[in-house]
Amino acid sequence: MASASSLGLTAVASSGCTAGLVLTLRSKLLWFFSDDTLVSELSERGVDLANQDVEGRIERTYEKLDSLGKGASGIVYRVRKREESGLNLDYAMKVMEKGSNSMNDEESLLNEIKCMRRLRHRNIVNLIDVVESKQKMWIFMDLAVGGGLYERILQMDHFSEHSAATIIKQVLKAVHYMHSMGVVHRDLKPENVLLESKDMDSADIKIADFGLAVDMGWNSYCPRESMKLKSSTEIRGGFCGSPICMAPEVAVKSARYGPQCDLWSIGCMSYEMLSGSPPFTAKTAKALFKIVRESEGPSFSEECWPQISAESREIVGGMLKKSPVERPSAREAMHHRWFLCAKDHHLKDTHDTLKSRKTRTTKDDGESSDDELADTLTGEEAAKSLGLNGASMETLPSIP
Repeated sequence: MASASSLGLTAVASSGCTAGLVLTLRSKLLWFFSDDTLVSELSERGVDLANQDVEGRIERTYEKLDSLGKGASGIVYRVRKREESGLNLDYAMKVMEKGSNSMNDEESLLNEIKCMRRLRHRNIVNLIDVVESKQKMWIFMDLAVGGGLYERILQMDHFSEHSAATIIKQVLKAVHYMHSMGVVHRDLKPENVLLESKDMDSADIKIADFGLAVDMGWNSYCPRESMKLKSSTEIRGGFCGSPICMAPEVAVKSARYGPQCDLWSIGCMSYEMLSGSPPFTAKTAKALFKIVRESEGPSFSEECWPQISAESREIVGGMLKKSPVERPSAREAMHHRWFLCAKDHHLKDTHDTLKSRKTRTTKDDGESSDDELADTLTGEEAAKSLGLNGASMETLPSIP
């Protein structure tokens, strides 16, 4: 009997034991131990029964179909509710170990969830459910199977101003809604724009990754208020987000700013989609931030711009005004005339430049080129280059 109970305890404590098997073995082991003794015995072997119970409940509710990717903050799986198996409604399940690294501190996770709970929009990766134990957190979200924005653009045979306008209009709709709900994203970049399906012509885009988002504490949807926040300085936290899309008012140590930082980021994305290159580049993050803070706007110097409409330059230049007050709000930008007259001829030079930049990750000698360095710096690297040692830097890498 003792041998059987010992084998059972060893099996439960093994790394290969599934949550479902744990529940089965646990019921058998209760023949040999009281509940308190069993908990104590398993705890000594590193088994958290409460966590196993939660995992078992998730396994009974959701069928895990495949892994979608692994990042610094956890693993993402495609799952399907077992009771909805006939409907083919799949979701993304993000599994994160609490406290496993600085990206997963509980305060950051709770902030991301708090912001996502407030939002429900067709152009946002919506939150479906959250389950947690002392060890882990499972976040269930909309599934975007079309992949990242540039991944899809590079696969297209025809990419035009009209194509870019369709994408940017949806981003602006999502951001206007977010701002109207009092949520500021703070990390808008191409990597955080996903496609709902693989059909680029008809797929909705989805804004993802609210790890750096700020909830300004509004109680209800206020579309008019979102246009009155151009001079807002309620948000604190300098050097927050990705350097290549960071607004000048954010790229300072003691930053105070508002929702208009998101419009700058959309301007950077728009410029790159239309020209193939970011509006501002430098060899180091420190140099990049200096250029952004001192710039009076993008140069539009790439050879492709004379072939691109004046309306596109107008809206992009407007979103990249140094002063937040001079930028259009998301609602104002949505109604720009460019969205009605964007041309549909193929932007060959732009497409070729994007392909060259996105598929060339290193030079022949294995070192990053200057524009790639500026484009791939993380927030932590930017902080180090400025001598901040990450003290005022916040960043949460995306999971594909």
